[in-house]
Amino acid sequence: MATEAGVTQAAYPEGGLTRDGRMREPEFGVLDYMLRGFAPDGQRDLVFVPLGLNYDRTLEDRTLLLSGDPHADRPGALNAMWTTLRFLSSQLALMVRSRWYRFGYACVNFGTPVSVRAYTTARGIDFRKVSKEIAAGRLLRRVTI
Repeated sequence: MATEAGVTQAAYPEGGLTRDGRMREPEFGVLDYMLRGFAPDGQRDLVFVPLGLNYDRTLEDRTLLLSGDPHADRPGALNAMWTTLRFLSSQLALMVRSRWYRFGYACVNFGTPVSVRAYTTARGIDFRKVSKEIAAGRLLRRVTI
């Protein structure tokens, strides 16, 4: 219904975050239902806008770094709670003094939009008639930088 109504949707084919920053195996569920419901001769076009989203710092930085080092000392629950409380109180103190600014920067890079209508017309493909892996995989290879 959302695709038919032309609602903007976000899809993360890599399936989520990883602790080491590597891409996961793609998950085609959302892409599959969008492509299978797309009619090349229909009223609306389906346009994918690839983007890369990066942060210079996240709140989980320390936890992620610890998980990557098998020899690192793991803080206990009490230490983790104390660190969290200390962090929250320091952030609250900065807010009270109007000195709180931000945790870091985010960067978004947009790729070239891909029209599914143009793609299917140029290649003679009807995604409603192909298997799930082929439908999403073909388009992802086209969008991949």
